[in-house]
Amino acid sequence: MFRLLVLTGQRRGEIAALRWSNVNFDETRIELEGRQTKNRRPHITHLSPPALAELRTLQKRRLPTGFVFTTSGRTPSSGISRAKARLDKVLGDDIEPWRLHDLRRAMATALAAAGVPEGVVDRIQNHAASGSAPSAVARVYQQSDLLPQRAEALNQWGEMVTGTPEGRVSLRGSTVG
Repeated sequence: MFRLLVLTGQRRGEIAALRWSNVNFDETRIELEGRQTKNRRPHITHLSPPALAELRTLQKRRLPTGFVFTTSGRTPSSGISRAKARLDKVLGDDIEPWRLHDLRRAMATALAAAGVPEGVVDRIQNHAASGSAPSAVARVYQQSDLLPQRAEALNQWGEMVTGTPEGRVSLRGSTVG
């Protein structure tokens, strides 16, 4: 689950509750309905080759519950804080304290630094308009989901995360590769 969080930049609750019915392998994307997202808006997340590989590996142990991640076999994953604490132990003391939300922040920062437009990053992370919100006219008339641009950015992110040392990502001053 943590690897998919890193590779997609999505919210932990949305990935923890992910169902196989939301994964479209043919279109290489996750498709969430509005009731499944924090802001109640439908959302599409492109699956980069590394993210797709993670899901294909998980698919081999697919349970009849329909959940991609489950701790009980009947409900979505829980105990995420405990799992994060175990991950912190594996990472060791050289890593400064961090939160799962820092993964989203690191992704947004790295993609922006790589030249991906802020609007594309916002759509990848399913953000509502922020401080750099488009004008009222643009919000009404610009309805594009920018799916091709989002796919390109997520593929670039997948390469940055899994690629060479130059593609390492900083989480609050610590380097994770």
